[in-house]
Amino acid sequence: YEIEGKLDQLDIYPNDMEGLKSHCKVFDNDWFEGSNFAIEKRMVFKDVELQELAAKIPCRSDFFRYVQWHNNAFKNARTKYSDKQTRIIYYERFMNRESG
Repeated sequence: YEIEGKLDQLDIYPNDMEGLKSHCKVFDNDWFEGSNFAIEKRMVFKDVELQELAAKIPCRSDFFRYVQWHNNAFKNARTKYSDKQTRIIYYERFMNRESG
């Protein structure tokens, strides 16, 4: 996509593994003027061992939000909306099933 007045993001971060790694490196290190990981350590990754592991995950904030969203959706489906009919679809089963 193109941001007004800026280079096309696919020119900067190609749609491949290296582009993802480059994007994540910039995002992880430079977000909030270089203080993103400091904020994450204070708010999310409080344990030193967890901080060391988290530092190795590219785009860790995005992955954390993704997991938290699904955890909260699952919790709400089981508690807040327990009187409603819900269906849990397991990604692995959905993607691995044969056509038909």
